[in-house]
Amino acid sequence: METKRRIIESALAEFGYEGFQGASIAKIAKQSGIAKSSVYSHFSSKEEIYVAVLDGIVSFCRRLVDQFEEDTHEFHARERLHHALNNIYYTASQQRYMILFWHKCLMSPPEVIEHKVREKTDTINQLFKSYYQSIIEAGIQKGEINSPFTSNQLSSMFQGLVQSVLLGQVMDKETPADEMLNHLFTYYWNGIHPSFVAWTSTNLVKEL
Repeated sequence: METKRRIIESALAEFGYEGFQGASIAKIAKQSGIAKSSVYSHFSSKEEIYVAVLDGIVSFCRRLVDQFEEDTHEFHARERLHHALNNIYYTASQQRYMILFWHKCLMSPPEVIEHKVREKTDTINQLFKSYYQSIIEAGIQKGEINSPFTSNQLSSMFQGLVQSVLLGQVMDKETPADEMLNHLFTYYWNGIHPSFVAWTSTNLVKEL
């Protein structure tokens, strides 16, 4: 099991940097410190290794969500969502290989196993979306969230924010990460409530 774990860890880095086409079993074996023939004792192909890496990420994400739930289940909905955004960002910043691999999975999955890869990336996306939606639904029931949007819409909006942060599309390198995350979350939180929605709609109509 130790050798298999080393292969998967090395493959994560190799696929993350080189992509599926650029990676090779020979390179993965070298990174693992084992003979190429030893890799075939655990995996029959590069495709199988790729799927094993993705399975590892699915398991990692499940553990992460379980930990979030355990740590924050008694918190206010606002604090729980803010906690999720911050911790996903900082966890990702410590898992560079995983993020590189994840981006490549979404943007250019291997054609030969594309259907299987899509299924697993969809599983991860749905895992987090379901977690956000459960927080939002509990917040609505407790009166912590009062919004004209549905829980499904609110969780989709939040997931979009998280994904944008992970892709680096909304992070300003000149602003400290904590400050930027606070700004982004505050904008999301204020934006989902009726007063802000009404103000935005009124001003848009005036501009038109």
